[in-house]
Amino acid sequence: MSSEENLPSLKTTNAEENNSTTQVAKTRKKVYWLPLESNPAMLNEFAYRIGMDKKYAFNDVWGLDISLLAMLPRPCFALTLLFNTSGKIKEFKAQQQKDIEEKKVENKVPTDDKLFYMKQYVGNACGTIATLHSIANAGPIRESLAKDSPISKFFDECKGKNAHERGKILGEADYLSEASDNSATNSENAQTSAPSRGDTVTAHFIAFVPCDGYVYELDGGKAFPICHGPIGDDFVQTASQVIQSKFMAVDPDSYQWNIMALCEGSIQ
Repeated sequence: MSSEENLPSLKTTNAEENNSTTQVAKTRKKVYWLPLESNPAMLNEFAYRIGMDKKYAFNDVWGLDISLLAMLPRPCFALTLLFNTSGKIKEFKAQQQKDIEEKKVENKVPTDDKLFYMKQYVGNACGTIATLHSIANAGPIRESLAKDSPISKFFDECKGKNAHERGKILGEADYLSEASDNSATNSENAQTSAPSRGDTVTAHFIAFVPCDGYVYELDGGKAFPICHGPIGDDFVQTASQVIQSKFMAVDPDSYQWNIMALCEGSIQ
């Protein structure tokens, strides 16, 4: 889920990219998907619809204590986080971007062919994008995808493209929007009623993935991926610490936090 205010700025310093994002802006104004609910049944249904092997699954993360994290199947390829886009979170996001752009903080980001990242230009599609980010950066899952699957088609269309262009491709991918909308409206998996298309919602979905020994935050509403440092001994524990220090501690009054893990295997 995400509101229009969470969609990224289309400003860029690259003239050629600027022309591309002008077209993206037109897509952004008219394309809205139904938001995916943050529960494993719904994300799994969408992931399986578009081609993910059923040996992999999104699992609920019941807590961030080491004993609870140890319950998750391994290997774990990604964590997703749903949170409320409060004023405190927005202020932190703006300062974080400013510090990186002014070189006050190092932000080591791999090339597009190593770390799959896309901007969000489709309204309410952040759950879909978090799912795609999670799968795209999980090597074993990518390798297991059938070549004729919808998600393989999308990844093929994104080859050689930058984050802005990938965001535009998603806006034009009717075969993914149909799968996402069908999953969002499946009452068997929904725990709440789905908002209408174009409704403003304040919850936002992002993903955390490992790449080249580092933990990366992938948020299509931010200017770029965020490097949160080395993975250390365990990706899940390190990413969980990032969620605690960079999100929960920033807005301690918020109660809307939902975390899932994409793993080989399921505890549901």
